[in-house]
Amino acid sequence: MGLNTATGLDTWTAFDFPKEVAKNYIHNTDPTLTVQLQRGAINKPQNLSFWLHPSEYAMNTFSHILRNYYPASDEAKQLQYFLNNASLTPRLDMDWQRFLFRDSAAATKDFSAEPLIYHSIGSGVVTTRSSWSKTATNSVTAQLVLGGIFNVDHQAQDQGAIIINRGLDRLLSRYMDSSSNSDETSQGQNSIVFGDGISDGNGLITTQSNNSGMTGGSPSSQTLLTPVIDRIDNNANYAYVSGDVHNIFDGIGNTNLAKNFRRTFLHLRPNIFVIYDVTRSNSAKSNKKSWYMQFEAVPIIDSLNRNIFATVGSSKIYLKGLYPQSGGYTDTSMTNNSNMSAVFHRVKYEPTVTQEYDQFLHVIEATGSTDSQTPAVLIAGTGGRGALIENQLENLIVMFTDNQDGNDIIDLAYSATTTTQSRNIVTSLTPNKNYNVSIDSGINTLYTANLAGIIEFINSSSGLHSYSISGDIVAPNAPSGLSVL
Repeated sequence: MGLNTATGLDTWTAFDFPKEVAKNYIHNTDPTLTVQLQRGAINKPQNLSFWLHPSEYAMNTFSHILRNYYPASDEAKQLQYFLNNASLTPRLDMDWQRFLFRDSAAATKDFSAEPLIYHSIGSGVVTTRSSWSKTATNSVTAQLVLGGIFNVDHQAQDQGAIIINRGLDRLLSRYMDSSSNSDETSQGQNSIVFGDGISDGNGLITTQSNNSGMTGGSPSSQTLLTPVIDRIDNNANYAYVSGDVHNIFDGIGNTNLAKNFRRTFLHLRPNIFVIYDVTRSNSAKSNKKSWYMQFEAVPIIDSLNRNIFATVGSSKIYLKGLYPQSGGYTDTSMTNNSNMSAVFHRVKYEPTVTQEYDQFLHVIEATGSTDSQTPAVLIAGTGGRGALIENQLENLIVMFTDNQDGNDIIDLAYSATTTTQSRNIVTSLTPNKNYNVSIDSGINTLYTANLAGIIEFINSSSGLHSYSISGDIVAPNAPSGLSVL
């Protein structure tokens, strides 16, 4: 199978495109490593088998290309491994591809050596997982879309979207109603909608060009094609991604409803996620904002404690709203839509006060159906806000900027009462800048923020402690109880 460019170059060997395609497929697998994650829109949502793995069309072809042009590559072996183990619904129109391109006896390699995070450059899709073990307890995969828009339909409208799977259980899902060609784009994203949007009678936020709060962008707009992820980090403890996707509201119809929508996503391995959104409306048009999540189960809403949970299969998802601390969560059943055969529910949060600037802080936990929620409380600091997550073995403290525009933290002070030692993850700092950290007004310890603007340190002592982080530089001298990572 040959393919040459206009200048006569062999496409398959001149570029790494086939390998990149394989990497996308590999990292787009769910925690069971047998199906592809949800992505983009489809024409008939009830046909979930088509939704979950439409890409078998290309998998067979690229598996053949890799075996012929890169036979010794990991990508060739890994894609073959997936095809041999994948849960793919038989399709008659795939028979010819399987006959010509499939070779089940070809060499394979599992995914265990792959990193736990993958950024698909260009599309802005980031996938993070707890592990590559499909049998591990709490094996979780999450996907976030923060990137340039490449088309006016299908994936164009999923900027800021998040999905979370635990095993085969889709805990945060995508809801589509692609019942007509005029509105074929993704509607039910786990994201934020600016403005009033349009309701079609089923609670849907439509993607029509003139009035919608979530519109796609013209592929001719270079501004919208520009990748927006500007900070990304990964280590054994967490995966971190941040980017401003307000350009989704400047597409077809030129709605121009948003001036800032920075979504920050922190995966605290194995199974806790913190989502922090910094937003600014175009107040000349509308200051209304709605924060959405979709579930394939009936959610239980505890309004008093701002808790939501839903049981899906053998898993449970907990969602805790930490900020703002006013406003309510409402549930709309989407099941009555004639196109849907499964149970879908949409939870919407709207702040009590409609204003130009808003920040939203939520903690999500993906766990077993009989497991209790890990307590999470708001930390209201000076110069930043965050969450204390009371894991039994090690409490987690995560901090973000509280600047209305999402600007980096200059100085930060906060207090927290922990039940164990605490791991502090401070984000929203200036990359490569030095910061002094002191606990309980003790001696300063010097840290340098990494390329993502993060410092991480451990306080080995439990109880009530105050923390101070400053850009002023003094000679480092670690106080008792403070470990440098």
